[in-house]
Amino acid sequence: MRTDQVIDLLSKIRERAHAVLAAELELRGHPGLVPSHGSILIRLYEQGALSMGALAKSIGRRKNTVTTLVHKLETAGYVRRQEAPGDDRITLVALTPKGEAFRADFMAISNLLLARTWGRITTSQRDAVMDGLEAMFDNLSDFFPQTVRYRTKQMEHNMREVIEFLTANRTVFLATSDQGAPRVRPFQFQLEQDGRLWFCTSKTKDVYDQLEHDQRVEFSCLSPDMTTLRITGSVNLKADEMAIKERIIKENELVRTLYGKADNPDFKVFSIDHGSATMTDFNGNPAKEFSF
Repeated sequence: MRTDQVIDLLSKIRERAHAVLAAELELRGHPGLVPSHGSILIRLYEQGALSMGALAKSIGRRKNTVTTLVHKLETAGYVRRQEAPGDDRITLVALTPKGEAFRADFMAISNLLLARTWGRITTSQRDAVMDGLEAMFDNLSDFFPQTVRYRTKQMEHNMREVIEFLTANRTVFLATSDQGAPRVRPFQFQLEQDGRLWFCTSKTKDVYDQLEHDQRVEFSCLSPDMTTLRITGSVNLKADEMAIKERIIKENELVRTLYGKADNPDFKVFSIDHGSATMTDFNGNPAKEFSF
């Protein structure tokens, strides 16, 4: 029956729509942008600067996914990150002049895609198509909460495994970028709180200067049985929280010896809030890969 091919047909329509978008973007001088970037840009065009969390909620994507998309847009010059007025703990994503200039092309490409998609389909036929698609979406949404609960439990389990491993193997090797050159040094994992991995250093060290210029990091650590954990993410330097400093000073004698008190101006803490983790061993087991 033709109706049995509905999912396959929807997938093919999506592929062709993406091909049209990619071709038009490149033709108008915007190579490298993909449809998922459009969902972020349209929210910024409609609502102005937004936090990463607000962006993720508005487009229905996970925060770490949005962070990756924003980073690509930032590298390409369409958006920038800035402090929220009156609260430097919150980072907003805002359009750059290049991003604003792209608005006209963005709307033109969107209108072109809609025109090509609907073609000579009549208004009544369009309404019937939309009614059917919305009903399909609602049908699948009945299952979606179960999937979300499963994924949430799985993420919690994965995070516990990461924290247990880091707590048992606190010395990690942290890689940063120094004007494009790789730099690696031993570091000590301090603690986890609310799913965030915390570290500390001195603001006078080269590593802190490197993190200020490029927040992307990767670190690895090794257990005595040769299991390796590798984590990739971006550091949050705005999260210089006094409560975390006080806890580290209290629990870590070495840090207490180096900095004395939590309010030492040279004592800085930073967190990795979102990232990807890979755990491997030498027993032939498949690598474990997950996000947090």
